[in-house]
Amino acid sequence: MNNINFINHSNSDIFSGLNDIQDQFSYYGIDIILLNKLLLSVVLNKNIIGNDNNAVIYINVDQIYNKLGKVMEVLKNSNFKIFNVDSTYKNFKLEVIKHNRTFSILGLYKNKKSIRRKNQRYPYIYFNNLKTITFNEMQYKIPFPAEGFLDHLFGDWNELNNNIDALIEKKISDKISIKTKVFNTFTDIRKAKSIIENRIYNKNREPLFLNMLDNAMCEYLSIIEIGSSNGIETEHIIQKHSNKNLSLYLVEPDKENLDKAKKKTGLNNQIKYFNFGISNKEEINYFYKSIKKPNLNSAIPSRYSTEKIKVRYTTIDKFIKENNISTPLLLKMDIEGFEVEVLEGFLEFAKINQNIKILMEIHPNTYSPKHSLKRVLEKLYEYGFKFKYIESAGNPRPKMFTDRGYMPVKIAKNRGLYKNIDPEFAINVISKNISDHMKDASRLTLKIVRSVLLEKT
Repeated sequence: MNNINFINHSNSDIFSGLNDIQDQFSYYGIDIILLNKLLLSVVLNKNIIGNDNNAVIYINVDQIYNKLGKVMEVLKNSNFKIFNVDSTYKNFKLEVIKHNRTFSILGLYKNKKSIRRKNQRYPYIYFNNLKTITFNEMQYKIPFPAEGFLDHLFGDWNELNNNIDALIEKKISDKISIKTKVFNTFTDIRKAKSIIENRIYNKNREPLFLNMLDNAMCEYLSIIEIGSSNGIETEHIIQKHSNKNLSLYLVEPDKENLDKAKKKTGLNNQIKYFNFGISNKEEINYFYKSIKKPNLNSAIPSRYSTEKIKVRYTTIDKFIKENNISTPLLLKMDIEGFEVEVLEGFLEFAKINQNIKILMEIHPNTYSPKHSLKRVLEKLYEYGFKFKYIESAGNPRPKMFTDRGYMPVKIAKNRGLYKNIDPEFAINVISKNISDHMKDASRLTLKIVRSVLLEKT
């Protein structure tokens, strides 16, 4: 079973990607465990994978859990894109993409005499002494004895055919106990309750973000809001600060969202609406919409994207010139990672002008060496911007903050508001994935900064 190799043209990207993941994981002491199709491929010495565009691998969740942020960063540095993360301990899942191939990394944990992940259960005896094999020139772990594990999972596995995906799903589903199904039902009920509670709480949806927004207000302020969503925050500005002679410019590529914003804010001569996108260059390009979560529409595709449309993009510098917008200026955005492109197109204006504020939400899953917020933040700091406020994510007191002696000036639920943060520290924690434990110990936050207010006086 050693030195197995059946790479061909149709699946070379799959095996190349697997080797890249294994290369990074081995550095962090994370073993990749081959189960199901990959295990069958090994035992049968036959390419069960075929022309699949995805591969599923397993790991011991305890080996990755406390270093998840670091692992995500090294994967991004190896040109993987983070597609989806479930950071719950019992249902851990990290999906990454490279060369248009998807790699699903699923976590396993020990529970009494079995190995589990949410609704899957395997006898511990097969995992007590995992066997090391060489598969496509890299070392992986497999259950031992592998044949016995496959007997347990599939029965007569030597005659498996092309319907293996459906068979695996059925076999695993058949092994889910009634107790587990009941547990999952109660879990779904708790999730639904949590969603309802959050919607009630979200009536004042982002108290610390709104606090920073209020702090940024001043007389004769021009506000450029990129990505209006449903106009809630614009409505807040108008209701609370209409006496400050503000000028608002709402820029939204999705006409449906823009119409919602117009309806929400009503007819107001302080607001101008623009139906196009902002980027680092002028072009016609795609914009990705989500039917279920329109607040996650973005110029960057995500797992929520259900439709793509072509829209016109321009730069913020050109938009400012064409509309004779002057300082004091607030640039506000929550655009799911595309803030990198927007700020790249804003640097020329930011360099030569004063009295500018930038308020934005942070999306480190999308940042990488080729798509670097760190480079942009370093430029803004060089041009005189300071980090006035930082809002934490998932935990009001992230460990990295407390280790530096920082304490929040305000707390709202699981977030804290910080000020007077060292620039080098701020750039570091803003621009990459850093995992930390949330109040709910069964989950991790994948970023410790949710939003930031920068200011150049």
